[in-house]
Amino acid sequence: MSDRVVIKIGGSLLAEPGAIKHIADWLAVTARPGQTRILIAGGGEAVEAIRRIDAASPVSPAAAHWAAIAVMDANALLLADLLGAPNLEVQSQLPTTAGDWILQCGDLLRKIERHAAGERLSIGWQTTSDAIAARIAVLFDARLVLLKHSLGKAYESLREAAAAGVIDAETPRIAASLASVRFLGVIQPGLDGVPF
Repeated sequence: MSDRVVIKIGGSLLAEPGAIKHIADWLAVTARPGQTRILIAGGGEAVEAIRRIDAASPVSPAAAHWAAIAVMDANALLLADLLGAPNLEVQSQLPTTAGDWILQCGDLLRKIERHAAGERLSIGWQTTSDAIAARIAVLFDARLVLLKHSLGKAYESLREAAAAGVIDAETPRIAASLASVRFLGVIQPGLDGVPF
């Protein structure tokens, strides 16, 4: 199995008291020599604000999509600061060396994703940061971990999780070729995970 992991950190966790400390502790205890981990910040409340703007004054699906990705890139900078790890770098391209990296995905999605093989991301609200992280995991030949606020229950499949609204409907399609996808609840039930 690949020693590359894409870890998507839900944007709502950035504003959750104590969540980043839990994540930092988990990252420290699960680190392995030679492993490459790419952290991707979700959009959280800032993306919800874009949804409200779109609901009040509709914009094109492409404008909403790229605005939400710009928020994810801004949240990557906040995540780096919140984690406070001196050796944690923010990148705009896939890393070529081992270590932990925070990825700003906008440039990669614009320049590489649309031309790469495999299932491509749809443009619009149906694609959230979960599907984006799944696509990056496919491009990087990596395992995928989705850090959520809470899970509520164990899910038998990605499709069941999508039907329950835990992930978007695009993620099962994009993640179909991945060898490993896990959900981890940061606040509840804890960072023990549900493997698929």
